Amino acid sequence: MGFAYRIVLMLAEHMFYLMATKGCSPNVITFTTLIDGYCGAKRVDDGMELLHEMTETGLVADTITYNTLIHGFCHVGDLNAAQDLLQEMISSGVCPDVVTCNTLLDGLCDNGKLKDALEMFKAMQKSKMDLDASHPFNDVEPYVQTYNILICGLINEGKFLEAEELYEGCHTENRLDEATQMVDSMVTFNTLINGYCTVGRVGDGLELFCEMGRRGIVANAITYRTLIHGFCQVGNINGALDIFQEMI
Repeated sequence: MGFAYRIVLMLAEHMFYLMATKGCSPNVITFTTLIDGYCGAKRVDDGMELLHEMTETGLVADTITYNTLIHGFCHVGDLNAAQDLLQEMISSGVCPDVVTCNTLLDGLCDNGKLKDALEMFKAMQKSKMDLDASHPFNDVEPYVQTYNILICGLINEGKFLEAEELYEGCHTENRLDEATQMVDSMVTFNTLINGYCTVGRVGDGLELFCEMGRRGIVANAITYRTLIHGFCQVGNINGALDIFQEMI
């Protein structure tokens, strides 16, 4: 955290507590804004204290408040606290949304808890199919970013087959309104291409690159750079030059 951020946060704290002395009570937005500042400074414990203070005043935290804290705990690598907060959120009658789920999924994947992330993803899918109002993830539907997070997590752990199955499954089943957008997502393609190139499967990466063209998706600089580096890594300089020529 930079010096300027610390100064701004200190001023925000001062203004927050000054409000009460001026007869102006903070509302949920005010509390959440300061909580976000604490989380940005990795002061998640202070953020939790402010949540409790907020509750004591009779205010009810909303989804954004909880999402902010869950993201804060994920950011500092405290996944247990993030998951506990999700349970507290549900117990308080505050419904998680897709941002809540994606934040936790991303945190789990980033901290080597892919199995937990996949179990949570299945719970999200089940809640949508069952339409069970008692389910904690009721009506929270996975969408583009959700799949990208999981594909990236699978690739990072070398689980290419599972990543391919997730990719192909969404495309062939077309269960989601945004399924086509997901498989056409440049981020998804770049993630898969990078994964293939990292383990020397440049041919598979090139095939995905061609698939992007067939779908009308324009490759970006990251796509080209990944493939060029991949070809160079396996000693195929001509292949790298071909991609470079196509790029320019």
